[in-house]
Amino acid sequence: MEKPVTTDGPASRRMLQLAEQSRQRGLKVGVGLMVRHCRARQEMLKRIQDGEIGDIITMRAYRMHGPVASAFTGPKNSDPIWAKMTELQFQIRRFHSFLWASGGCYNDFYIHQIDETSWMKGSWPVKAQASGGRQYRGDFIDQNFDNYSVEYTYAMAPNFSSSAGR
Repeated sequence: MEKPVTTDGPASRRMLQLAEQSRQRGLKVGVGLMVRHCRARQEMLKRIQDGEIGDIITMRAYRMHGPVASAFTGPKNSDPIWAKMTELQFQIRRFHSFLWASGGCYNDFYIHQIDETSWMKGSWPVKAQASGGRQYRGDFIDQNFDNYSVEYTYAMAPNFSSSAGR
């Protein structure tokens, strides 16, 4: 399965019911958090867990790319195929460009870096401080920002000490 798996509460509840049915039948579904399937990252996690690397006190994860997927959508009347669609059909077809349908580029693409750092840390962030912006986009009508920056704070590990020399 690829994200977004669901876009609203009723669909999420249906998906949770389907998940329970699949467990009862011994079936599994993989959702697209791809870094967990990378052997090199699995090895790095093993080394972290085995203490070979030491306590993680700072991590940085970057995702840098140009236009991707259906982001950077032009006006509906800029394409003869789009012009024939209803507004709803158009937005669903170009879902990466509309926050209600996908959460936008941050949700659809940067989630991989959030997942990876949380996986390596072994916990979820307790705080996030973010900024984002939108610069000139020409005739594009999509709702995405051009740039994002998020700093996540994780709880200190139980074995972390603030003593000198550490």
